[in-house]
Amino acid sequence: MRMKRFSIFLLFLIVGCALNAQDDYRNYVLSRTMLNGTGTSYLDNITYYDGLGRPFQTIQKAVQSGLPVNKNLATLQEYDAAGREWNSWLPTFAGSSDYLAPAGIKSSAPGNYDNDSRPYSQPVYKASPLNRLTAQYGPGAAWYNAGRPVKTEYLLNTNASPLKCIKYGVSSTGGLTGNSTTFYTSGELSVVKTTDEDLNVSYSFTDKQGRTVLTRQMNNSEEHDTYYIYNDKGNLCFVLQPKYQESADLGKYAFQYEYDARGRCTKKKLPGADFVEYTYNDADQLIFSQDGNQRAQATKKWTYYLYDKFGRLTEQGECTNKSATSSPVVYIHNYYDGYGFINGTGFTDSNYKLTEAQKAYGKGYQTGSVISIFGDSKKIYLMYQYDIQGRVVKTVQNNLLDGLDVTETTFTFSSNPQTVVHKNTYKENGTQKSITETYIYTYDYADRISKVEHTLNDTKVVLSENTYNKLGQLVNRSLHGASADIMGYAYNIRNWLTRIESPNLILKLNYGYSAGGGNIASMFWKSGEEGRQKYTFTYDGLGRMLNADHLILGQQDEDDDDWGVTTGLMSIQTGRQIEETPLARENAFTERVTEYDKNGNILKLVRYGQTGANSYGVIDNLTMTLTGNQLNRVDDASTASAYGGGFEFKDAVKQDNEYAYDANGNLTQDLNKGIEDIQYNCLNLPRLVKFKDQSTITYTYAANGTKLRVEHKIGNSTTRTTYCSNVIYEDGTAKCLLTEEGHVSLDDREYHYYLKDHQGNNRVLVNKNGGVEEINHYYPFGGVFASEENVQPYKYNGKELDTKKGLNWYDYGARMYDAALGVFTTIDPSSEKYYPTSPYVYCGGNPINRIDPTGEDWYKDSDGNYHWAERGDDITEGWTWVGSSVSIEISKSKYVNYYENGGIVANKPVNAFDLIASSPKLQNLFLGENSLLSEASKSRLFNGLVSRGTDAIARPIGESLFWSGAGELGGPLVGKAIGWILGKVMAKVSPLLRPLGLGNTGRFISRNLTEKLAMQEILANPAAGEIIERMKPINDPRWFGWRKMQYIHTGLDGNKTVIHYVGKWEEGVLKAVDDFKFK
Repeated sequence: MRMKRFSIFLLFLIVGCALNAQDDYRNYVLSRTMLNGTGTSYLDNITYYDGLGRPFQTIQKAVQSGLPVNKNLATLQEYDAAGREWNSWLPTFAGSSDYLAPAGIKSSAPGNYDNDSRPYSQPVYKASPLNRLTAQYGPGAAWYNAGRPVKTEYLLNTNASPLKCIKYGVSSTGGLTGNSTTFYTSGELSVVKTTDEDLNVSYSFTDKQGRTVLTRQMNNSEEHDTYYIYNDKGNLCFVLQPKYQESADLGKYAFQYEYDARGRCTKKKLPGADFVEYTYNDADQLIFSQDGNQRAQATKKWTYYLYDKFGRLTEQGECTNKSATSSPVVYIHNYYDGYGFINGTGFTDSNYKLTEAQKAYGKGYQTGSVISIFGDSKKIYLMYQYDIQGRVVKTVQNNLLDGLDVTETTFTFSSNPQTVVHKNTYKENGTQKSITETYIYTYDYADRISKVEHTLNDTKVVLSENTYNKLGQLVNRSLHGASADIMGYAYNIRNWLTRIESPNLILKLNYGYSAGGGNIASMFWKSGEEGRQKYTFTYDGLGRMLNADHLILGQQDEDDDDWGVTTGLMSIQTGRQIEETPLARENAFTERVTEYDKNGNILKLVRYGQTGANSYGVIDNLTMTLTGNQLNRVDDASTASAYGGGFEFKDAVKQDNEYAYDANGNLTQDLNKGIEDIQYNCLNLPRLVKFKDQSTITYTYAANGTKLRVEHKIGNSTTRTTYCSNVIYEDGTAKCLLTEEGHVSLDDREYHYYLKDHQGNNRVLVNKNGGVEEINHYYPFGGVFASEENVQPYKYNGKELDTKKGLNWYDYGARMYDAALGVFTTIDPSSEKYYPTSPYVYCGGNPINRIDPTGEDWYKDSDGNYHWAERGDDITEGWTWVGSSVSIEISKSKYVNYYENGGIVANKPVNAFDLIASSPKLQNLFLGENSLLSEASKSRLFNGLVSRGTDAIARPIGESLFWSGAGELGGPLVGKAIGWILGKVMAKVSPLLRPLGLGNTGRFISRNLTEKLAMQEILANPAAGEIIERMKPINDPRWFGWRKMQYIHTGLDGNKTVIHYVGKWEEGVLKAVDDFKFK
């Protein structure tokens, strides 16, 4: 009944849209998103098509309370004489116009972007019928005038560098074959050479099966090679990191995979860790896994997984002897579809109770969980309540302080949170207490957050208010009703943040020609009443930071808006020379990496700091010795120390094996910090840190990875910190409540606000009246080189810094980070997404432009918005990890299903990989030259498609647009993401004769291997089929004038598989194909 109701509602929306003509003389499609139930507020997206059916203009329009807002945005797509996409114009303010003549867009667009003459991106094609790109200019005249496009060349391998490629293979026993003396013959591989806007060069080598076998990154003339080796079945078996070419050690520098006869991965080994073993049932579900630490125990342990009949995980835990009935320890038990568990143990509180009507909405969803707490007999009892649209409206769970955390949410018509009420109850000295907070969200005409109000125990404040410019960019954010601070933001033509300015924090970022691809060339800032400071950055050919040269600037006229924009560089925004400002001190807090290895591990690091009351110099001159990617020892050649106990590396011992690791690659010993033992739970999260003097730090985690408590025992002092949702307790007393903009100190109920930089680093802490309470300054890798007052622990990237007992770890959720050395303490859970890079390094050696929120991919902010964490300036405190794939509801019956940072709009949430696997069109988009995915992401996607044996060619659930990435759901790139498969990775369809994807009229999913092979054969060569003569023409309007065709595949057993499809013939030539299905 619910589905019928939604279908009727969607039908009315479609009909309503069709009745509103925008331009009587042009073809268009109008998509309307309703923002209220009366239909008086909505967002329109109008796409105009030319006479050839190509989209050439989009209009984004808002109507509020029945009246047009008259802040429309227009984009323009031009085509060249060959019909290929050409100039793609940035959004232009269109006022009240529902259509703008292309000439009008061209003339008005520069005025929206500081009169830049090139507010568009422009491809350059090779003179070839293959339509290959040779260059791609991004927006901005500065890049064009400097001749800085992204260039692409299409080559073949040779027997000379940099185009030679070692020929590795897999033996019949699964071993690696080949070495530095065996090479592919010339012309055997396709090579794509890419030169980015920084003039950095990389090569991608693909074999005749379209598989990436080598990615080569050039650091000047030095080759950094990552090899991908496949077995005869096309399964990826080895990935050799760049360091392997210098030291051929598979255990240290290779990712290794083994498969069973059904192509399922049964063993996996990451560099520096023991192998992980996997076991599956007949339904291809993972039922057991065992890592190195589990195998090393006296009684070997296995992680087991149980599922219901719908394939949903119902139970997870540990057992012995590879049997879920052998000494099982249940860690997580999930409930679905109903609430029969509520009357059981742990769910007795009245907050868990629901009416029968409320229970009915849980059908098809996870309704609850029982989650174990490592090292504690208590469990977490969690319940989810849903509304009729499947949205979570209430969660209830208990906490470690004998209380509950209850969150209730109401939604707007467009499914944005409208109110969020969070109640936290706890016991303090035997007395039951509670804290209740409420968030109220207000949205503007474009459905963006305009105001956030916060109520704490009946006291309401305006936490923040946002103002957007006519292009939709956030330009102002006021805090605490503007009394705490007003933050202003500015951007360049590429939407890169260039300036943050407020009364207590000024930050300016410069992207010079030396960093044309987006790397920050210099950064200037001023915090509170302190003087101006500057970092100037340089990078190597792989984008890794080499030098961060620090300057303390002299006095300058307050009205001079150009302070600190550049020093000795041409401004990329204005093209004019900026004079240097007088300097007060050079290299006060400089940080330099003087040597990396080929995997990005830091080998030598020099750090400057304050050495006396009025003196500065080198405080760290570090040389790292590694075993594989793991630290073995660190030696400091500096004789000076940081003044006043400031941040620095402390070289407490000088010996081999200062650091040790367990079978999973987790750090277990750090003698320089006096740590003799670190123990971990089965999630590779720390359980105990034990110091030489018997001081300890004990961590308590739930089995889902949530940190619940940290206990410090240092000497005779014990401090216990408990985390209950966003409320933090010290020794059982409520200490602070974290908000979206800072925190509330609960002893006096005062609000405090974080002023953040482009990476989410908390630079300044202010009170509700704008008074400065704390100022932090950071080295690029996260060390705090100056902290005035130091009243709260959330610092770099907004992460909690634990300095007790000299630990100096940042808690990134999935891992701990040591900023003194620029390394994590454990292997990156997502290391297989970054094969060329050490799994321990921070942000691939680029801490200025990137951030690693928790070591993984997708994140959700406190407003419920999703973000792809590839660019550091998108991450702030309070974001939670989601995973590498996510479905985001952007309106009723409209979702963006993301594979990494590329998304597909569809009418329901579906795993994006499944969508891509079922649509050649999407394979082209995601694997082609214009794809938003990195080469590594493309390789992972392609390998996944090969492993699955992709053969479906339908358009299963109405995918429409390819979006630009997370966090920018207002700007679809209509028609801009059409990719060509040639030259990089090949989809499993003919590159010149692909199915149109207009739909299917029969079964297209293969039921057995024979059908799968048959479908692959005909997709690879659609012309191999024959025309079926019919008495009457095809009457389906999608294929008027086409002809029915069939292909017959005879298997080894003699059985025949018949596939029908339709073909469009012109003058005896097959021009198009579609509607493949099994007969």
